[in-house]
Amino acid sequence: MLQDEAQTIENHLDFIDTRADFEPVVEETARLRILEQHSYAEIATLTRAKAASTAMRRSDKVAQRAVDAGFRTPPLPELEEIADGRNAATLDPQYTLVGGTLNFAPPAGGDGQFVSSAA
Repeated sequence: MLQDEAQTIENHLDFIDTRADFEPVVEETARLRILEQHSYAEIATLTRAKAASTAMRRSDKVAQRAVDAGFRTPPLPELEEIADGRNAATLDPQYTLVGGTLNFAPPAGGDGQFVSSAA
């Protein structure tokens, strides 16, 4: 197990760079996941993988090797770092969560009536 001070993103990226058995696309997948926190679907698109599951398997391959090399878990950026430049999720104004139940506010001009198309 690596010491706490060695459990850094830089050391993890150095570990990835020094592995001769990782294909370049596997390294790229790991970097996109670690540094930019892309979803597997986004990584699949960026790396031209056939599916998100391919990106996940590539990322998992690197993560497992890192754990085997002594990383507790591959380090991830601080939340502030990944939040920079991204918009926070906002709740759709027509929905509000009150006391554990979801209340629906009809769009302006609507009468609030639900119409079922079922016969």
